[in-house]
Amino acid sequence: MRRDHDIIIREASAADERGIARIHVDAWHTTYAGIMPDSVLKALSYDKSEKQRRKFIKLHPNLGSKTFVAETEHDGIVGFAGGGHEQGGHAVYKGELYAIYILEAFQRMGIGTMLVHRVVDYIKSLGLENMRLVKTLRLA
Repeated sequence: MRRDHDIIIREASAADERGIARIHVDAWHTTYAGIMPDSVLKALSYDKSEKQRRKFIKLHPNLGSKTFVAETEHDGIVGFAGGGHEQGGHAVYKGELYAIYILEAFQRMGIGTMLVHRVVDYIKSLGLENMRLVKTLRLA
């Protein structure tokens, strides 16, 4: 098990798009195998995911959202989380944790907690007092 100080949590940059795409696709394959249809998992690709991440990271200033990555010196990016303003027009919750993905080999090490804390701190910095987690799965 790695110690906390071996893991760095920082704001994602455009240079991280490929690493984030890899985490996204690989985490879906390990997390949703047997839950999601094989056709959905087979349709995932690093290139498609990277394009989505590039668009999202570019829009951050307009959306009031940020993505944070967890990385180690030896392994590079091993997880990411994103959050910011709530995007569904909810009457109560004003902030939202959009996504959190961690490679299977790095789960249960406290990385998820560290990522969520960074997102929460960011949401607080926006002057928002509460948040929600929303996960929408597209099946086709």
